[in-house]
Amino acid sequence: SGDSGDTGSDELSFGDPILTLGSHVEGGAGEPITYEWVDAAPINDDWAIVVGQGGYGIVSMADGELVHQERERRALRVDSDGQHAILGTRSDGLLLVDVSPGEATRGAVSLRPAGLRGVHEGVAIDGSRILVGARDGGGLLLDLDGTSLGVLPASDAFAVSLQGERAAFTDDRELVLVDLSDPGAPVELDRATLAGEGRDIGWDGDHLMVGMGGVGISVWSTAGDTLT
Repeated sequence: SGDSGDTGSDELSFGDPILTLGSHVEGGAGEPITYEWVDAAPINDDWAIVVGQGGYGIVSMADGELVHQERERRALRVDSDGQHAILGTRSDGLLLVDVSPGEATRGAVSLRPAGLRGVHEGVAIDGSRILVGARDGGGLLLDLDGTSLGVLPASDAFAVSLQGERAAFTDDRELVLVDLSDPGAPVELDRATLAGEGRDIGWDGDHLMVGMGGVGISVWSTAGDTLT
């Protein structure tokens, strides 16, 4: 907020500057620990879940207030469908959180799927399905118990997203659209070349956005089960 100490209005709108990046607590020996939130997902119009080194937090969508923090093991990626949130730790399994209580969300269930070996990146959840970008292990499709439903073959599955009977994921510098009507036998619908390696996906209706780090963001249509 600068030297003036003025933090501006208490009400937040999309596009407003970030007011708080993290907080720290004084530890014993050594330096203070800084807890930074590194990913976020809306639960509903009122609440969102954020994740970072300090576990996960529940924050107000109105003013960004942190109303509760669960100091689970670190979580670096998160997605929510409004009923559950799936948290990815990158190297220490997954965490499933029931976020249906909104502000009163508490606790997490640890998932350590047998097929999740090595490093994973993006996570997605929609209803009873979870999708994990497991790099050279492909896109791992799981149920809410962590049981494998199928694998989306890839050489480097990173960013992932789910929408109904379809999935989208990045495979290095390619974007892939998949039909999941039969999870055990996924059908690739289309594949397109990206300007850079895909790192995150946002998907709403027939519009999909891919974040590619320093290369920028590309916007795609998924209408008609094709990538345009």
